[in-house]
Amino acid sequence: MPYGDYDPLCRSHHSKYTYYNERRLTTVAQMIGNTQDSRMDNPRITVHIDASLKDLAAKYLANRQRDIDTITGTLKRGDYEPIRAIGHNIKGTGAAYGFDFISEIGDELEQAALQGNGEAINKVTAALADYLRRVDVVFD
Repeated sequence: MPYGDYDPLCRSHHSKYTYYNERRLTTVAQMIGNTQDSRMDNPRITVHIDASLKDLAAKYLANRQRDIDTITGTLKRGDYEPIRAIGHNIKGTGAAYGFDFISEIGDELEQAALQGNGEAINKVTAALADYLRRVDVVFD
């Protein structure tokens, strides 16, 4: 199952975007891998970005690391709104910087916060942290 024992494809509600979301979630699950062993098969993730975005991309990734800290703190307080806002923000901005996976994570994070699903938030946040550790940016 993706994210350990959390299966993002099993949602308590369905929307008109279910098919689209299921396709995106499958991509998220494939990128993350189901176990630590599968991550060892592909320890680094290479993302190619236009050289003109070099300074912006570095700041963007640093801000995502700060988001992880914010998410962790607000989740401990049971405050889901800041987490939803972070998810919504990165859902809309990740792909603009060339980080499609971050946009997909943002969508998952937003949905988990809307559902008040702390377990899912922890797992998606761990996936984001894993991605940030493994991503190598190549500026073309």
